[in-house]
Amino acid sequence: MYFRGTRQEEPAELGVLIHTPKVHRRRSDDKCAPGVDAAGVGSEVPPMQYLVMTEVSPEDVIERAKVFFATNSRLAIREPEAGAITLTGDLGTAEIEVDRAHGHTNVRVRTDRVAGLDITDLTKRFLYTLGHV
Repeated sequence: MYFRGTRQEEPAELGVLIHTPKVHRRRSDDKCAPGVDAAGVGSEVPPMQYLVMTEVSPEDVIERAKVFFATNSRLAIREPEAGAITLTGDLGTAEIEVDRAHGHTNVRVRTDRVAGLDITDLTKRFLYTLGHV
């Protein structure tokens, strides 16, 4: 390093190390550990989970979800039980569960996708329409 016309040695702790990591490519005949695909990534993606607390009644949350997803998507809507709704389609799967506790409504959502223009983004848009406590 040159500083004011003289050459000075840079201290080792401030130096920049250039390191090229060695990349091991997996051959098609290599065996993978259970639950890991050939790229080294887990084959099952953990679901995204969200919790929103609102003053809206549980019945109204379910009705709003039906209207929102019918208007904004082509997802199949089914109600496996009271206080829950499941949405499925090409975008992914979302499960919405609603219960009332401690004076507010808990809206729990699980989606099978992590990120991207999919069910997770659409579900978050729906959650923003609910008033939060």
